[in-house]
Amino acid sequence: MPLFDYTCRGCQHTFEHLTRQGHEPACPKCGSTDVEKQMSMFSVGAPVPTAAQKEATRIERAGWVPVGKPFRKR
Repeated sequence: MPLFDYTCRGCQHTFEHLTRQGHEPACPKCGSTDVEKQMSMFSVGAPVPTAAQKEATRIERAGWVPVGKPFRKR
């Protein structure tokens, strides 16, 4: 069930709605079903970490710290 942002065309209230198939969202402020789906930041996309960034995060979470090469445990 995706979460979408909507703006009510009647009262201009912006809200999020967990969309279910066959269920129209209604404005929680005025109850109108005349709403417009908005583009949220999640739907725009976020930067994807590189392989090196993923590896560095994995190493850090494992408790290893960089002290020259190779890594050593804390």
